[in-house]
Amino acid sequence: MRILPKCVLFAAITCAQLVCNTRLAAAAEEAKALATVVDSAGNPVAGAKIEVRGEETRLPDGKWEVNHTPHCVLPVVSGKDRHFTTGVADEQGGFTVSPYDKNRRANVWVLKENFAPTFAVLTPGEPPAKIVIQKGEQLSGSIKEMVNGKLEPVVGASVYLLCTPGDMKHAKDAFDEPYFLVLSEKEGGDLPLILDAKTSATGEYTFQVSEPPAGRSWFLILGKRCHDEQCLEKIVPIEFKAGHPVPVPDIVRDPAHDAEKAAPK
Repeated sequence: MRILPKCVLFAAITCAQLVCNTRLAAAAEEAKALATVVDSAGNPVAGAKIEVRGEETRLPDGKWEVNHTPHCVLPVVSGKDRHFTTGVADEQGGFTVSPYDKNRRANVWVLKENFAPTFAVLTPGEPPAKIVIQKGEQLSGSIKEMVNGKLEPVVGASVYLLCTPGDMKHAKDAFDEPYFLVLSEKEGGDLPLILDAKTSATGEYTFQVSEPPAGRSWFLILGKRCHDEQCLEKIVPIEFKAGHPVPVPDIVRDPAHDAEKAAPK
């Protein structure tokens, strides 16, 4: 993980805020995409979190170009508790995404506790979308470490579930630098969806998942502390068979991490 100087970060954040404010004002006057979140029975799901992770542009031939848009200028979300690219569905499960113009569409994820993350593409000018979120299936496993020659559960380990286009190398880059990825990758691609959990007293973690969208994959990541940030220690691709996630074997923390933890400060 690269750590940028504070002056560079400050300049980048200030620039991003100015661009975001301009984008927000412009989007209010431009095309909007409406959507409603419902469960499998058709009931509105209030309070679902909406995250915009990508924006695609319509080309003259009618095809869509993959996302090359930095995080700070992705489409904005309306609804409760809106904060630019994230928002919360209202009491009727409704929300609005505002791309910059009608020739752009938004790639969004819908998140709700006890439901699997759900991906949707919203295009301005189309009828309001109905996004059906499913319970999905439980993906669980354990993190362990060697203590006095015996494997013991790790309590409070940081575990992440990541969904991104591309292979494992792309997933590693997406985890380490999620907001700079679209600027550094020529082929573009959505920003990753990253969910996090802490292991329990028995060293276990749990996520709700369903099969990934087309062209994307799920990865499980064990994080470790480095330079006051979380960086990647181990990564495991999540496979599906007949629509079900394949159980992940126990992940054993590297001995180097144990030595680092025990070292005097």
